[in-house]
Amino acid sequence: MTTNVAIVDERDPLLHYTGSWQDAGSAEEFNGTTRYSTTQGSTVSFTFVGTSISVFGTVAKEPPPQASMEFMIDNSIQGTYTSPSDLTADVHHETLYTSPALSSGTHTLVITQTTALAAPVIYLDYIMYNPTSTDVGQYFIDDRDPRIQYDPPWTFFGSDLDFQHTSQVSPSMGASFTLQFDGA
Repeated sequence: MTTNVAIVDERDPLLHYTGSWQDAGSAEEFNGTTRYSTTQGSTVSFTFVGTSISVFGTVAKEPPPQASMEFMIDNSIQGTYTSPSDLTADVHHETLYTSPALSSGTHTLVITQTTALAAPVIYLDYIMYNPTSTDVGQYFIDDRDPRIQYDPPWTFFGSDLDFQHTSQVSPSMGASFTLQFDGA
């Protein structure tokens, strides 16, 4: 059975920001937008009904100091992300956090900027989660989803510029893909 994945842009009104956050973005990012904070203690929270959640962003190639974020689910610290110190280029669609399996139900994710910085390093781009509710604004279907049938088989390709670092390339003219789904 394939699990549906909901996607939430960092500008979605379901995300609640406190502290100092600034808008940014480039063509490589989901919807061409991101948000960042250089202020220690700034937070963003998101309440969802689901069984897992992941946070993605852009990490800038910046000289030290490194930046870090803390991830809390239901008032319990679940993880941290610290930017690598050896990047040679900006990295887009970087996984900043992935939760463990969660009980089916309502959960709240809180992301906290834990370092004070002179320049932005970690940019929040989007959140993906496995919903257990049908009240979801937007679903994400990756090119690797088994519900997609490629005819003839396509070639896997991926780079930092591709969403989720993956894409498929058709082998010839006339190649096609099919996705079966319920909905309008």
